[in-house]
Amino acid sequence: MEARTVVFNSVLTGSRRLATAQLPLPAVRGFLRVVSPTPLAFADYKGNRQMLSTGNLAANDRVALFLMDYPHREHLKILGHARLEDTRQHPELVAQLAEAQVHPIVERLFFIEVISFDWNCPKYITPRYSAAEVQEAVAPLRQRIAELEAQLKARN
Repeated sequence: MEARTVVFNSVLTGSRRLATAQLPLPAVRGFLRVVSPTPLAFADYKGNRQMLSTGNLAANDRVALFLMDYPHREHLKILGHARLEDTRQHPELVAQLAEAQVHPIVERLFFIEVISFDWNCPKYITPRYSAAEVQEAVAPLRQRIAELEAQLKARN
């Protein structure tokens, strides 16, 4: 769970419509943390200023998180009840949940009491890779190409 960098958050709006958005996360692994047996927590950063999740939680605290692992075609769905808390109430958690350089832009903390979870079917998950994952995968190939080019150059 902590290895995910792509998470979608779904909440019900005041008019009972489902609103789903990708969380505005930093490109680091481990943003979502288990803070005790069932609660999860993550730092909420300045996003697009629409405040959809925050506003919708005022009317209904039920949330669904979809944690995507595109390279492995895995999808973890987490259902729970969310609450928001001011970062000033939990400076120790801000330090734990966010990298030091982004502490000033953490606006609030989300806490989610997990009520259920499920690993969904991978059938329709298209594998996708980050630039870093592609670089890691092709590094041995680049190394081998460099070795072969050096051998050719030595022959000439």
